[in-house]
Amino acid sequence: MIKLMRPYLVVIAVCLLTVGVSIQLMRMQDLKWGGMFADPSDIGGYPIHTGLFTYIGVLALTIAAAVLAFSALRMAPVARDEVIARRVLVVAALLSALLAIDDLWQFHERVLRHAFGIHEALVYAVFAVIGLVILLIAGRRSLSAQFTGFWIAAGLLVVSLIADLLEDKANPSAIQLLAEEVTKLCGLTVWMLFWWRFAATALDRNIGRVARTTPAIATSPVRCGPSPGDCTPQTTGPATTSTTTAA
Repeated sequence: MIKLMRPYLVVIAVCLLTVGVSIQLMRMQDLKWGGMFADPSDIGGYPIHTGLFTYIGVLALTIAAAVLAFSALRMAPVARDEVIARRVLVVAALLSALLAIDDLWQFHERVLRHAFGIHEALVYAVFAVIGLVILLIAGRRSLSAQFTGFWIAAGLLVVSLIADLLEDKANPSAIQLLAEEVTKLCGLTVWMLFWWRFAATALDRNIGRVARTTPAIATSPVRCGPSPGDCTPQTTGPATTSTTTAA
């Protein structure tokens, strides 16, 4: 029973540790820690639609990261192309998670820029490098039709990035805002869909190969005991085939 409960107890322990450390850090800075548990719209009194498309984008990135991480963990590579695919899944999951965290808390604009003086262009460069690593790992596959969704998503996100860098932060125009946010929303949803399909394809192929390389278990004819419920197949080990030669 304890063995079954262990994963859940570990998650609970991590949550409690995170809350405890966060509260202590807030108290050390003489800040009110209650705000960490409140919904931003409740505190600020914002309308319910505030940040709608931002949250949809974060949700898309979160789904992509979860699907990619799960697929990478479930894969048991038996060929070189599957080893490469698994590496792609791992790096893509990392990039998706980083993008989700950055977009949710605006790390590139608020935290890193104001607290550490790191310009947002440098943050974008780091994301681009991770994306380049994905392409290098994928190799020629990145130039195939299989990566069409990747290039569409990347193109949309680059347009959004350029619009963000050229935008007047103090007084953005409606066109600039739409150019940045709409292309970003489309790019992130295409990103999620592409990686969902890529992960599903890689996992399906791996499961098929593993099934073909695993020896089948043959069963003998069903043997029944005196009671009607005693009928059970008898396993005889790996299946073998026999041939007969006509006399």
